[in-house]
Amino acid sequence: AAARGIPLVTSDKPSLSEIFGNAALLVPPREPQAIADALLRVLREQPLRTDLVCRGRELAASLSWKTTAEEVFAALCRAASS
Repeated sequence: AAARGIPLVTSDKPSLSEIFGNAALLVPPREPQAIADALLRVLREQPLRTDLVCRGRELAASLSWKTTAEEVFAALCRAASS
């Protein structure tokens, strides 16, 4: 979604907030009103939407399958050598 210029709204749980940081609006996943409010903000607030799209594209550009594979391989090598 980020790579396609779609503003992100996601869970504020650590695993997702660490990945998306300020490239998404982070909301409690079990609070429907907070999710609805965030979605409405994205729809209504053009500056926020533009900012999230830019940050999301930057984040997406920094991620790749090649980089992920290299990092996993390096981690496995470190684990095997210890």
